[in-house]
Amino acid sequence: MQNQLELESISVRLYKYLCEEVVGSENIVRYRRLYYKLHDDITSVINMEFISSGSKAEGLDLPGSNFDWMFLVKLWKVYEDQPRNKEEVLILDTENALPGFALLKKAIGSFFPVSPTISDYGNLISTSDFLNMTWKLGQKGYKGEIHGPCLSNTYLVDLDILVCLKCQSWPTVAKRWLLRCRPSGWPAHNIISKIVDQGCLLVPVGSKTLLSEGNPFEWRFSFSLSEKLLVHSLNHTQLLCYALLKIWLKEVLNSDNIVNNKLCSYFMKTVLFWILEEGENVNWTPPYLLHYFLLCIRRLHYWIICGYFPNYFIPEHNMIDGKLSHDDLAYLSLTLDKMIMCENWKVLFSVPSLRNFCYLPISLQIKPTRLSEFDEAVLPLQTSSRFVMDILHGCRNKSISACIIYRMIQKHLPNSARKILILMFLQENQNILASLNMGNLSNKLGYLGYKRCTSRILIDTYYKVDSGWLLLAALFYSTQKFQDMSRVLQLSSSILSFEKRFVQNNVSIQSFRDMSKIVYSRSFIKRMKFENSRVFHIDFKGLMTKSYPFLSEEIPRIIGGLPSQSLFFFL
Repeated sequence: MQNQLELESISVRLYKYLCEEVVGSENIVRYRRLYYKLHDDITSVINMEFISSGSKAEGLDLPGSNFDWMFLVKLWKVYEDQPRNKEEVLILDTENALPGFALLKKAIGSFFPVSPTISDYGNLISTSDFLNMTWKLGQKGYKGEIHGPCLSNTYLVDLDILVCLKCQSWPTVAKRWLLRCRPSGWPAHNIISKIVDQGCLLVPVGSKTLLSEGNPFEWRFSFSLSEKLLVHSLNHTQLLCYALLKIWLKEVLNSDNIVNNKLCSYFMKTVLFWILEEGENVNWTPPYLLHYFLLCIRRLHYWIICGYFPNYFIPEHNMIDGKLSHDDLAYLSLTLDKMIMCENWKVLFSVPSLRNFCYLPISLQIKPTRLSEFDEAVLPLQTSSRFVMDILHGCRNKSISACIIYRMIQKHLPNSARKILILMFLQENQNILASLNMGNLSNKLGYLGYKRCTSRILIDTYYKVDSGWLLLAALFYSTQKFQDMSRVLQLSSSILSFEKRFVQNNVSIQSFRDMSKIVYSRSFIKRMKFENSRVFHIDFKGLMTKSYPFLSEEIPRIIGGLPSQSLFFFL
């Protein structure tokens, strides 16, 4: 009884710590999800759809969280039975593939750019041929490395892009999921209906064994759309339990070199889904956070002992079959047994993400901060968003800016959604700015190009408080408007000196209060300008002619001689 009360007390404090320091509040999670929902909405077009996936799209922004981007090709549709009067159709065959996988056949009379392989099962589409075709097209607008079925880039952000096709109806092999008994009543019937309406995806990944790279004709069912809906339906305690499982996997289990990367975060999500569905008279509230965390670890231990890890939607699919050897399973089982029986799981409180927890009660006082919940949720997401915007700018014809403006004018949106769309508009403006070229100023086209560059740079001053004005000064230098350049540089100098006052370590309390009043009194866009200068390192050497073709070739030599400046606030 004493141990149970202690566990509940620690759970409550841990819940508060995760909300304040690691995951964020319910509102912060909601804003993150809204950001990626709008992101998906404005980037999708008729023949292709971009679907954000991974932890960030689920509302988590843990250290090392990945951003997965699924590229859904809508030109070709997948059906279990060939429909009449439809072209560009692929037929699903699950009878001749392992559970959780399917073969794709080219339908009679349909067009598909990849030549099928004739086999006893029909005209099959090879996953490798499909990937080679799509990556040749995709790499025109995106520079990355191919890792298995994904196109990856880890230079600025850990981003994986996976091409997929959509099955137009809920697959027969997963229909048992719709009908099975759910003692807890989770997920709710309305969530199940939405999941069925969405259908499921197929990704070019075949079943693997310890000795082979995978079946070249098998496609894996992906329920990422369904899983995102399920995660979004969790209450905050359930979401924090999921976050705790991910932290435990990455910072505790993977710290052991023998079992490192033997399990993945998808397994943690699967365990949680099963526990949520099967529990009776459950009480998912903060005092029981650690209780359910340990319940998930015990279930994981049980599956490792059995050597069977059932997929949530297709239980016949053993997700560790062919991936873990007998020795791997034995060592994992022993490791998990020690964590459960000897309470070794408490090492969790010493990992980097939780090192400040230390069993100490969390102060209920609100910490002084200059970021609202909305700012705290949205501003850190800009790096991945800007990177994706840059990819889209190079591979689609339809203007993203026009899509954003249309949605703001035609749709009744909450204020938070409008702020996010404005932020995305400013990000896209930077991509447009980097592609502009003035030409010869002596003719009309050159003059129009100059006006276009000027207007885009002025818009850019709303995105960053300093670099936009410096870029405008560089434009005036390139067009020999030296008096205008001098005035802009004076303005830039005053702005930079304003920021520099808050870079010093010996800022007085009064100065901090003055700064807080200034920032709190500003609109979101004005707050964002100063926050961007704090977060991002502004280096004069970054203003290169190759980034902005409308600048004079002399600009790199002139700016190259100036010292670099880091405009970080002391916060």
